[in-house]
Amino acid sequence: MTTADSHSYHRLSCQIGDITVLTRTTLNATQIANAALRELGAFLFAVKEVFGTDKVQRAADLWIRRLETTDWMGSNNAKAFRQITIQTLAQLADDLTLQTFLQERSELSNQGFTSTGAKRC
Repeated sequence: MTTADSHSYHRLSCQIGDITVLTRTTLNATQIANAALRELGAFLFAVKEVFGTDKVQRAADLWIRRLETTDWMGSNNAKAFRQITIQTLAQLADDLTLQTFLQERSELSNQGFTSTGAKRC
């Protein structure tokens, strides 16, 4: 950072995973962290209710990874966090759809059916 840069940065460590978020001093770091935690918490609660507790860790990992790779600084944080949630939910749904498809295919194969649904002789 050069002396021409009028904004200094602070490091803020969140208690979810191993996230380090850089925020400008002009932003209230506590409010940003709280907004992210609220969004993540609501998302994980919904995942638990819809998909069960066994999918919560996967959902949290996906959400945090997307947060780390998204350039959300300087934007509307609430909107950015909601977009992260939507993108993560889509990815989780794709993962679960593929997992269900593969599981059903395996079960059919174990029962003697081919991939076209015909019974093996």
